Amino acid sequence: MKPNNFDFSLEDTAEIERLERLAYQLDSLFLIPVVNLRVGVENILSLIPVVGDVLSIIPSLLIVHRASALGTRPLTKLHMMFNIALDLGIGLIPLVGDLFDIAWNANLRNVALVRRDMTRRYEQAADLAPVAQN
Repeated sequence: MKPNNFDFSLEDTAEIERLERLAYQLDSLFLIPVVNLRVGVENILSLIPVVGDVLSIIPSLLIVHRASALGTRPLTKLHMMFNIALDLGIGLIPLVGDLFDIAWNANLRNVALVRRDMTRRYEQAADLAPVAQN
């Protein structure tokens, strides 16, 4: 677990950017021009009944694992796991699940939660830091 230093280090920033790229690839990589809709690798993988849906949670869980390494709060991780469970649960329903998966974008939502959590923690730490006097 990360020490109680809530500065956005270059490493933390780089890791969040890596997570954002991964989430983009999973949820929004390709544009379907006729309907102007974005789909990702996860959406394509989930077209394979059951197996595709189950396999698609592996990179989603990787995002949660990396978020944990960044020191994300337990409540945020719980919210992330709920997003993944909802994505998987509804994703198992034929056709409806595929459409839901395209709209829900659990990975993009989860990375946004990580960024928001880290930003709040940074702002709280900045508010608590002693003010330098001249």
